Amino acid sequence: KNDDWGDEFLFQRMDVLEQAGASPLELESKDAAMIRELQPGLYTVIASDFDGEEGIALIEVFELP
Repeated sequence: KNDDWGDEFLFQRMDVLEQAGASPLELESKDAAMIRELQPGLYTVIASDFDGEEGIALIEVFELP
């Protein structure tokens, strides 16, 4: 689970996201964001709403410097 990026996200890493080309996150937003170290391979991402509502999700993956 990941929402409200500010609850988990390290503010010190915001500059790294900008260097990678990610869109800036607003401090009070409810966007989801995370930084994970992953080995090369195939991965699956599941996006869902807490209330089971339908919608559109934008999922981006960046290689960080």
